[in-house]
Amino acid sequence: MKKPTISRLWPFNKGGSPASQEAPGEAPNVTPEPEKNSAALEAMLREAKPGAPVQLDEVFVIPRITPREHEWYYGARCRWCHRSSAAIHDPNEGQTRLSFSGRGEIHFHCHHCAGLLKVTPAQILWFEFDG
Repeated sequence: MKKPTISRLWPFNKGGSPASQEAPGEAPNVTPEPEKNSAALEAMLREAKPGAPVQLDEVFVIPRITPREHEWYYGARCRWCHRSSAAIHDPNEGQTRLSFSGRGEIHFHCHHCAGLLKVTPAQILWFEFDG
């Protein structure tokens, strides 16, 4: 009899999802998506030209941050606590809003309730954190 296991949600495994529960020696049935970290996303935001969309085609795993009041962030609306949650600091410091497109995602934890958010480019918000 196979013992039940509990998969952790953080840190993510390759592919951005909890560990699969396949038996050892079995070949995985899905190819994992490439995964990138916050440094790669920050570099993309710094290099982006105003007016041109930032193309997200990978899964970006962002560590939980503590936003500072009156600073600009990209993030999303949390589906659990319904508050705007910051994922990454705006490198332009509120001077220029960037738009996002593509089939990628940003995975991060809400800094209010610690809920896991998996955000598509269409769901990304730009906001000034007001505490």
